[in-house]
Amino acid sequence: MATIDFNLREIYGTKGLPKITPSEFMKVVRGEEGIDLDGNEVVQKDAPFNITPAEEKIKRDATTILRALGENHLFVYVSFANSPLLKQILEVFETKSPELFFQPSNPEHYHLTLFIADDVTDQQIEETIADIMYPPEFEVELANLDTFPEAEDNPLIARVTPNEALLDLQARISHAAIKAGIIPSLFSRPPHYIPHITLADELENGMVKKELQGTLSVDKIVFSRKDFATIKGISLRDSPFKLREEDADRYPHYQ
Repeated sequence: MATIDFNLREIYGTKGLPKITPSEFMKVVRGEEGIDLDGNEVVQKDAPFNITPAEEKIKRDATTILRALGENHLFVYVSFANSPLLKQILEVFETKSPELFFQPSNPEHYHLTLFIADDVTDQQIEETIADIMYPPEFEVELANLDTFPEAEDNPLIARVTPNEALLDLQARISHAAIKAGIIPSLFSRPPHYIPHITLADELENGMVKKELQGTLSVDKIVFSRKDFATIKGISLRDSPFKLREEDADRYPHYQ
């Protein structure tokens, strides 16, 4: 289940969306009114048979907002689709930990998230893409296997060592997005950014900690909507970053 992180005041200011209170909205988000995060009705074991008209309206209004959030979602990531290294890491983990249940991620969707936001217009995305000074491709190192125990689906992740080039790229995307009027999710803000690659979900039996070795090439950035619906892919091989003289001190790792 995805995490929703947004500014309710901004959502309520969006034309055409209903206005319900934050507490009413969050009740629906948490499933207390029988709707999941994608706006679909779910059957609850102890759900009441009698729903008042007011409760029904809250459900309808919250569903409208949830669907709008999904349609207006911005997801920027580095694609590692079908990476042999990541496939091998997961295979070795499965072989050495046969007692652990997990749901493998689709290898076609292996990625390193750079930025996430909701309630983003096409125009804002175009402005963001045009305003970013893209670097040439660079490499990142894998650090260790780990989990996010605080996450509801307890994912198995490969943590990535946050080198200067990666953090600079992530900050540059965030800056361009904010300049375009986009409100970043909490974990897309540079102080809270944790680079990682999700290899599986629903991992049982808690924590996993294992050092990893290997590097991956950051050579393609993808701007997409929900469910990996691609808006634009940027090849860092095709568009090398050209250092201006006044930028040489700011980006020494690109010289």
